[in-house]
Amino acid sequence: YSNAYEKVATIIYILAERFGKQTSKGITIPLKLTHRKLATLIGSSRETVSIALNQVLEDNLITINHKQITVIKPKKLRKHAMLD
Repeated sequence: YSNAYEKVATIIYILAERFGKQTSKGITIPLKLTHRKLATLIGSSRETVSIALNQVLEDNLITINHKQITVIKPKKLRKHAMLD
């Protein structure tokens, strides 16, 4: 699942860069993102995305509230993203 973790980190980072709004809690992506939508974006199954997303949450890189993702540690998220 490490590859899925990297893909999830990458898509969240890109969406935050492109659409994110700075808030007091971090960078909030103003889109309703379901596990299924994220899976479609990265070409993976919903189940795999759910596992990877939970890992990203457990690493305290993001929070999720009402299907909106807030990136609370963008620099650390970028380190896990496949951008270099």
